[in-house]
Amino acid sequence: MTNAERTLSLDLGSVGELGSQRFTVALDAAPFERLLDDARNAHRIYELALLQRPGDLWDYLEVIPTQVPPAIADHLKKARSVATNTGAPWPEGRVPFAAFDNQVRDGADEAAAAAEAWRDACAGEEAQAFVRQLFGRIPDRRIAPGTGLVGHEEARIAAGTHPYTFLPREQAMAASRRHAPNAPAHTEAFYAKLDELVGDAEVGSVFVRGLGDHRLLRLLCERQRAREDFEISVLTEREVNNEAWGAQIAYYTEDIGQGFLFVEDGAAEGPTVKDLVEVYATLGPGGLILSSQDEGKIPGFAHEHGDGWHLYRSEVTPHMLPRLRKYHSVWALMLAQENGELSDAQVVEIIAQWENFLSKRFPAREG
Repeated sequence: MTNAERTLSLDLGSVGELGSQRFTVALDAAPFERLLDDARNAHRIYELALLQRPGDLWDYLEVIPTQVPPAIADHLKKARSVATNTGAPWPEGRVPFAAFDNQVRDGADEAAAAAEAWRDACAGEEAQAFVRQLFGRIPDRRIAPGTGLVGHEEARIAAGTHPYTFLPREQAMAASRRHAPNAPAHTEAFYAKLDELVGDAEVGSVFVRGLGDHRLLRLLCERQRAREDFEISVLTEREVNNEAWGAQIAYYTEDIGQGFLFVEDGAAEGPTVKDLVEVYATLGPGGLILSSQDEGKIPGFAHEHGDGWHLYRSEVTPHMLPRLRKYHSVWALMLAQENGELSDAQVVEIIAQWENFLSKRFPAREG
């Protein structure tokens, strides 16, 4: 959206005593533009779906006061201070449309002429045509259905099966805004490598530790849409709104979860990947380890790397019995044993395979 498309200048004429004060403002659709950008990034999709008529767009406009009567300017200054003190500051040089509208319409008697000019402008053909063309920018999914997570969430909204369907409007909007996306933290090559790895049929689960990169977690949830038995576990600083996507993520608050693929997403604290392999001695954190940094030499893992990614492949997993290969980590073993999928003898067998392989390949580890 160009500046010309998102901004409308309004000259409300001369107001005040003897028409001595000019009143000019601009309407700017920056908040609406951010909503469209977020929706393209699989965020705030439900909020966008709630916009059903042009009048809903007023709340997604900002007013840029260029010339306003002193009485209105004083009210706006006080209201800006209140907004800042209550933790909802306004953008510099801008006023949310609803706040500006309230201050002008409910202003003092000396601003009555300005209030009338403002009401006339908002009801005028120019302002309404501006809002109407903004409303026309909302994608019509009946003509161009969305794809991936976006398309899936839109389909749930249309079918009335979305988890926010029966929430009051304000609650639904607040829920849709949860967990705003952060900027991508990795290289394009890193995301391409991750996409390649999760596309492998043998990779049926993943554990992510670190930042909570939105693009990374979204990619994994996209994979889960294509493969329902794909398991995602995370221990991250940030979450994503997987509830809105209909994706299943197991969030951990400590330790590590199970995952054939272990993704190191730039964790700022905690043990290194190499330490995890040694602490969870027998099997390590997974059959594959993908990191954005060089984790050094890890016994039992072959190392390859590219632009912004380092991949470690377990050298023991391929040698395990096919029916036991999915039990690739201590966590997977513990859960399988607890659920009765594996007997104590089978657990011992898997651990013995690992230790036997490492003792032959790395004799120095013995003792």
